[in-house]
Amino acid sequence: MANLMITTDCNFSCPYCFGRDMIGTSHEKKHMEWDLFTTLIDWIKAGDIYDMDVHLMGGEPTLHPQFKEMIDYIISKNFRIVVFSNASTKINSDLCQQSSSRGISWVVNVNDPATYTSKQANLLDHNLKLLQDAASLTLNICNNKTKYKHIIDYTNKYNLSRHIKIGVSLPTMDKNNVFITFDDFKPVSEYLVQIAKDMAAENITIEFECGVPYCLFDDKQKKYFGDIKISHCGSRLDITPWGNLINCLPLVNFASVHYTNFSNYLIARNWFSEATLPYRRVGVNDQCFGCQNIANGNCGVCLAHGLDKYNRINLPPFPEIKAEA
Repeated sequence: MANLMITTDCNFSCPYCFGRDMIGTSHEKKHMEWDLFTTLIDWIKAGDIYDMDVHLMGGEPTLHPQFKEMIDYIISKNFRIVVFSNASTKINSDLCQQSSSRGISWVVNVNDPATYTSKQANLLDHNLKLLQDAASLTLNICNNKTKYKHIIDYTNKYNLSRHIKIGVSLPTMDKNNVFITFDDFKPVSEYLVQIAKDMAAENITIEFECGVPYCLFDDKQKKYFGDIKISHCGSRLDITPWGNLINCLPLVNFASVHYTNFSNYLIARNWFSEATLPYRRVGVNDQCFGCQNIANGNCGVCLAHGLDKYNRINLPPFPEIKAEA
């Protein structure tokens, strides 16, 4: 998987947004240029990764003026597409209706409906009605009072995919957003179990987004979630509208490296894995020291929580790029 951030523009200003070090009113809005976009798709293709899909992200990706053309180009390269969107913008109706048949999936982030303007709410309703089971919803938990019943309501009303993603709000390295701290773990974990039970009662399955600490849950709660993977990280890179590679949005200030330093996407992904590995082994908090869950690979160790504490970061050398024959 590769995450293409095709724009930093967004019609929302979510307090938990973990992209605030790059996205928001304090940053210049930037759309990815078409020539860079097509070059990047070909560069990703050159990595020859089995069963690869491309994620279109932002900001809000549907705000890119060439969004539909980008969709068409990716499909022409035989990639599956996942669009990460708030679906509260004006989106081409034909594109929405044809998403299932064209292999386009939508992961739609929804907030408390009370926070929407009437225009945003109407656009969301319109788009979900067209997308139907091509869309699955995602919910970001900021505390043990985050509302979630609207997830069930939307899923039932618009016949959406009965599988949702749940994220536990992550910090930026600058800690300039709302996020879950280690002190919040107990009430939040209990709340997440209740959410999961309410979803199960509606025949809605769940998965956790990346960055959920394994130690968020106690042993009894872990048994309840069974085979649902709790902690994972590092399966993809984010590519900014400028063509820079970052491990993920929360770690934009850890390393931002232009894609031309690597022959293809696979080599770049391996480089970032090597770059972050030493810090994953150490952990991000005092309680991580000596943790067996890190040692045995259960915990993906989301570095967003603690990488800002290091006063020196040592990155591996760039791989040699061989000239084309």
